[in-house]
Amino acid sequence: MELRVFVFLVFLAYGSGTLGGLANALVQAAFELVGLNKVMGVTLNPLHPYKVAWLYNKMVWGGMWGAVHLIPFTWPHYLIRSIFFGLIVSTVHCAIVFPAQDGGLFASKYGDAAFVIVYITDAAWAIVSGIAFFTLRKWFFKERAPSTAFAYTGASYGAAGTESINRVSAVDPLLP
Repeated sequence: MELRVFVFLVFLAYGSGTLGGLANALVQAAFELVGLNKVMGVTLNPLHPYKVAWLYNKMVWGGMWGAVHLIPFTWPHYLIRSIFFGLIVSTVHCAIVFPAQDGGLFASKYGDAAFVIVYITDAAWAIVSGIAFFTLRKWFFKERAPSTAFAYTGASYGAAGTESINRVSAVDPLLP
């Protein structure tokens, strides 16, 4: 893989993860505002006292977790892959991050249902970051395939059809 393609994919993964982090924060704040956290007995309050630092943290870590989109899975649909990645992120969050911050395994210190909130908000991250990453990646390589694919493969112009799919696959290292 050419270095500039790799760098582009890393920046795309980070940017997509950052958008997912924003979605995660908005869903978590919405749960707090409508009182769902209180109904479920969850004492984790994201709006007080954190505010901007809390949002920054969500977006930066969401961007870092966006790197999981660089794993070349061959599952048929990007939303399935994204949800799977979201489950990985949620499990790490509940099994490693919360215990390290004295929140207990699966955030048990914040309530018995706190892990449900974590899984739901991380699913919002997964869906938004997955849609952003896979849509923009597909658009980028589809738009640039005729001009750049030949530099990678040495192929020549021929009949339309499956050849265009092969050219896109040759350029995009994450396509199966």
